[in-house]
Amino acid sequence: MKKLLRSHPLTRRMYAFARAVYLLFYDMAVKLLKAWIRWRSKNQGYRVFRWNGFTIREEWKTPYAAGNIINGLKEFSAMADMAVVLCGPSPVIFDVGANIGLSALAFSRINGASVYGFEPTPSTFSFFEENIRINNVKNIIPVNIGLSDKKASMLIGPPKIDSDSGNFTVYVNQDDPAIRILSQEARFDTLDNYIADNDIRRMDYLKVDVEGHEINFLKGGIATIKKFRPIIQLEYYFCSQQMAKHTPEELLSLLHEINYTIFIFEVLSSFLSPLDINELVNHPEAFNTEFILKPNA
Repeated sequence: MKKLLRSHPLTRRMYAFARAVYLLFYDMAVKLLKAWIRWRSKNQGYRVFRWNGFTIREEWKTPYAAGNIINGLKEFSAMADMAVVLCGPSPVIFDVGANIGLSALAFSRINGASVYGFEPTPSTFSFFEENIRINNVKNIIPVNIGLSDKKASMLIGPPKIDSDSGNFTVYVNQDDPAIRILSQEARFDTLDNYIADNDIRRMDYLKVDVEGHEINFLKGGIATIKKFRPIIQLEYYFCSQQMAKHTPEELLSLLHEINYTIFIFEVLSSFLSPLDINELVNHPEAFNTEFILKPNA
């Protein structure tokens, strides 16, 4: 029937007109529906993304795109696969810098895993807890503190006005009133203190993404790392290290103290390649990557 309407001389134009009107109204209806969903979620203060069985709720004002959420889940899922290869089944994982929970959720899918997720920013932590709840995950323990080299309260906020919550750092420009308004007071402790206070007896994998505070974190966890010898996944971004005024030599000195070797994790291929130490020292600006730190025998 449709073919006849399209081809018959008497009905061809009518069919084309009717189809054009239908497509116009369909397009308008889709746009209105999307606008309503955006209006509703904005009034509720959050947006929702879904991918591969995950449901992620995040703050509306955070300038994430759906692609950032999905790419993050893909990247962390690849890292979770790597954690299984390096640690074996049923690992105990510490996720330091959990943000809204993308990495912790990916790790939680490892069979038998136990995940401790640390997120100091109060507003971000509330979304982390909510994402655990809406995904019905039972093996993540959310902890609303940051880990550093001392027990203290610190201001944490965006390095720039348009930064998302994944870039929040303790190295905020407190002289900028706009940045200060967006900043929040957060509690910090050391990894060594947390392990002792909570009678933790095992740690197999340690993911660290703390926006330039990596050196401070490691200094506060040396006894724990020496005791448990976990695989360490450490984000190393030159701009964050520069903002924190840390150098590659500081990192290398700490790793020498705890007897670890650095590898570069290639996310796309899930391949580990040895790091050229001289390249890191001489050209730190070239490194915006994930390091895998493996304990030496």
